[in-house]
Amino acid sequence: MNNDPTSFLLCMDTAENDCSVALMCGTEVLAERVTTERYKHSEKLGHYVREVMMEANFDLANLTALVITAGPGSYTGLRVGFAMIKSLSWVSKVPIIGVETTEAIAYKVRNKSSADLYLPMMDARRLEVYTATYDTKLEKKQELRPVILSKEFFKSDIFSGKSVAIAGSGAEKCTTFPLPDSFKLLELNRTAADLAEPALRRIEQKKFEDPAYFEPIYLKEARITQSTKNILA
Repeated sequence: MNNDPTSFLLCMDTAENDCSVALMCGTEVLAERVTTERYKHSEKLGHYVREVMMEANFDLANLTALVITAGPGSYTGLRVGFAMIKSLSWVSKVPIIGVETTEAIAYKVRNKSSADLYLPMMDARRLEVYTATYDTKLEKKQELRPVILSKEFFKSDIFSGKSVAIAGSGAEKCTTFPLPDSFKLLELNRTAADLAEPALRRIEQKKFEDPAYFEPIYLKEARITQSTKNILA
């Protein structure tokens, strides 16, 4: 595990139902806030940022980077997170690092279980998931994409003869199908603190986002339901 004690990171995860913020020194948590209440991003995020910075008595300008889950995920959650991180970057001049949500899951899974391939899955409704395939170095072997799960998916050539670890909000959908013995499902709780390790790798590679062009990864258009209040009035 890469740990740079000279890198200070403010990490935010708003990609799924939960909302969390962590102030990190390398991979060490200095202060953290997490809520498992659903869809509280707009209500909690700003408060959490202020609280972790005050708890650690840390100044925004001294950060090495601002880190956020770049998507895919909740349309509203991502928009709230991106608005916050761009505002903080503009005020402080601290660079931004974006981490794909599936990559954050893959890092967490690798630290929990050994396998030849890591297959993070995010719920995308019904039998569909957002997924990508990563090797032991967490390099992508298959790109991030939406997939409708089926028996044929698990028989893909890329998985042949390989042990595969699956985790994430969409992993439970795999139980609908008879999985080969080489596949294992893992439960995990992911927070903003888990963004530190992939972010440190980005810092080594000097890969930062341009705030002017940095946008969330949605993969799908937002599903917005029109209110029926006026119709029924």
